[in-house]
Amino acid sequence: MNSLEQKLSRIDLNLLVAMNVLLTELHVGRAAETLFLSQSAMSRTLQRLRELFDDQLFYRKSTGLQPTVKAEQIGKVLPILLQSLNTIFESEQFDPANYEGDFKIALPPMMSDCFILPLVSELQKLAPKATLKHTNIEQSPWPKLANGEIDFAVFTEEINDKAYVITPLRVLQPSIFARQQHPLLKHSQLTLTDCLNYPFVDLNFENKQRDNLSNPADLMLQALGLKRNILLKSSQLSVLTNVVKNSDYLLLAANFTVNSTVHKAQLTPIYDFKEEYQEQVTLNIITHQRTHQSPAHQWFKDLFISLFAE
Repeated sequence: MNSLEQKLSRIDLNLLVAMNVLLTELHVGRAAETLFLSQSAMSRTLQRLRELFDDQLFYRKSTGLQPTVKAEQIGKVLPILLQSLNTIFESEQFDPANYEGDFKIALPPMMSDCFILPLVSELQKLAPKATLKHTNIEQSPWPKLANGEIDFAVFTEEINDKAYVITPLRVLQPSIFARQQHPLLKHSQLTLTDCLNYPFVDLNFENKQRDNLSNPADLMLQALGLKRNILLKSSQLSVLTNVVKNSDYLLLAANFTVNSTVHKAQLTPIYDFKEEYQEQVTLNIITHQRTHQSPAHQWFKDLFISLFAE
């Protein structure tokens, strides 16, 4: 603790409140009534203030109290200080239109194109001064949530730690996507085997932990003795989607992730894993206790959940 903190730790906040009331009332009796104190208790408080500031502070006159120069100087600063302290303890009335902070969110790569555009659009309308900071989530987000590198993580894993709030968004269902004119769309009864005869693209996580969101059906394919023929891996989702849009390559992803204004006009789900895929993988939005009492972050979380529901 530095010398300033040591000095301030010895100050009774009630004395500053009493000083402010004395400066307002300029009368010991009226100040006592305002603070619900006896006049003798108020007189003792005034004596403590004189000792604290090493100044007489007030002189008595026929109509009440006359402040000293020192007291007048304190009176210029004290109301501002007490108002600032009051702001700390008051419940913050959050107004998104005037919020100038940032929101830091980590999303799985497959979701970024789907949600960043509508999220930015809503923030521009509702919180035009706010900054959105987006990163891809490629490994467990717990440390980054705890140290403030991110405020929100959209992730499939859970943790048994009360420091984190895990809110389920939906159960994931994998689908296979293709371009609108893909030859497979000519099949009257398309099968999984038909799809696996074509090459796939896949995200490359550069040796970081993969999470089940990226390819939630791969374990199921392995259990059936099947596997995808992956001929292109890239860490850039835009590269993968552009290849799929302009070739016969296929993309395996959660069924809602390509349903965005960026892709839905050119990509279409051609096969949904319904009977084969039994594993329940839930997508969650996760926050840390750092932001539990922040009206701004609660507002953003509610906004994201509402967009996700749409």
